[in-house]
Parts: sequence; C-alpha cells; structure tokens
Amino acid sequence: MPTAVHSELGAPRRIGKVIIAVGLALAIADVASGFGLQGWGVLASIFVLIVGITVWSVAFYGGLELTSERLVVGRERLSPDDFDAGFGAQPMTVLSDRQWAMADGPFPTPAGENVRVVGGSHGRTLGLRGIVLREAGTGRYAVIYCRRPDRLAPLLQDWLTRPAR
Repeated sequence: MPTAVHSELGAPRRIGKVIIAVGLALAIADVASGFGLQGWGVLASIFVLIVGITVWSVAFYGGLELTSERLVVGRERLSPDDFDAGFGAQPMTVLSDRQWAMADGPFPTPAGENVRVVGGSHGRTLGLRGIVLREAGTGRYAVIYCRRPDRLAPLLQDWLTRPAR
C-alpha cells in the first residue's frame, strides 16, 4: 500500500465514527432501561448523533490524501492520467469570475460548465483554499479545496509529471 505524501483531515473521520457509536450506545442504553431518564437519554443521543454525523461528513467530503499512485478527494479517487500534466496545478486566479463563483458557491455546477469541484461536495468549507487542475480530454477545470495549497500545489505538480510506474 502506498504511503501518503500529503494528507488532510484523516483523524476527524475516526473521531466522527466514535461519536456516532457513543450516540447509538446512549440511545440503546436509554431504551433498554425502559426510558429511565424520561426521554432525556434519547434527546442526548440524538444530539450526539448529529454532532458525530457532522464531524464525519466534514472529514469525508473535505478529506484529501495524495499518494504516489492516486489522489483521493472526498468520494473521488483519481490518477495522474485523469489530468493534463502540461497545465499543472494552478491557483484559483486562472478561473474567470463566473467560474470562480460557481466553484465557490453552495450549489452544484450546472451540466455543461467547464468547472467542477472535486470530491463530491458543492462549494468550499470555511478555511479551505482552491487549487485548479485541468481534466485530460475534456479541458474542464477541476477545483480541489485544501487547507494548505502552498504545500499541496508543488506536490501535485510533481505527481502529475512523474513518469508512470
């Protein structure tokens, strides 16, 4: 298994799963005790479940891992062949104002547009900044949101131009 060259938000996904397990355990314990806490246990478990699902989903959709063989962003697993190595990893300034607004907005980009957000989420989470790659074949811009674009951009550039193994 290849080792990660760059990784973001790996631990919170595990923390989210633990919080979800605690919420389920609270609900089961309260129901098994015959609602001994007068329903407060169920209410507390619902709150814990909401927090756990939120933490897990932020880590899932915002998670990023770059290895020598693949780039995993949210739900997507990509290889260097999916992108135009000549274009490389560029800052968001290569996009027009309209493209930037679509990539940064809370809604999915319309079909036929030449920009998309990689990973399955729509728009960006606060604190993230974008790097733009160009898809091979289509020429469509692919925006990858990350916490440290200054560190990730040169790693992506090297990943794109490295000969296939």
